[in-house]
Amino acid sequence: GWLGFAATGVLILAPSSLGLLTWSHLGCEALQTRGQRVDQLLSNVQIQARQNQVNAERRLSGEADISPQVIEQQCLKVAEAIRELRTLVPASMQDNMKALEDKATLTRLTQAALLDIPARGHVEDLHMALANFEYSATQVQQQWSVAFDAQVSSQRHWDQAGMLAVGSLTALLMFIITRTRRKHKLTVAALRTREAQ
Repeated sequence: GWLGFAATGVLILAPSSLGLLTWSHLGCEALQTRGQRVDQLLSNVQIQARQNQVNAERRLSGEADISPQVIEQQCLKVAEAIRELRTLVPASMQDNMKALEDKATLTRLTQAALLDIPARGHVEDLHMALANFEYSATQVQQQWSVAFDAQVSSQRHWDQAGMLAVGSLTALLMFIITRTRRKHKLTVAALRTREAQ
């Protein structure tokens, strides 16, 4: 009867609704986690690059506790962070990420040359390389901000579509149940009328 139909409808609607809500929640959570990681890596990359320059200049000023190997290791950390960034950002950002990677390589090579053969020209080259790197990093940050906002907006649209689908399915189920119940009552009333005749 109509109760069986209603039960079937609930059994279909409940898992569907739960699935849509879970998918929406996981999508939001994954997006926020990725966004936080990208922001962290971009910040670390810039801080590390500035620290590398400071360490290179300290080494040139005669501080023996700063070794070229330490500076090289810091440069490799920057390169590793950029590689991870490239796996997290959308395809539309890959050109700017490649430019950032190239600037990081140039900065590392300039630092190595400066530490190998100290000269004023090399110091100026290092400053220029770092300025270009930071400019490129700023471009990536700005592009990421736009891309992330677009992804958040897209996720919000999917969430709204999911909620609309759940609401529509619920309304449809309630309409069918109400109609089926009314039809059942009319049928019962007709049978009673016929029996009374």
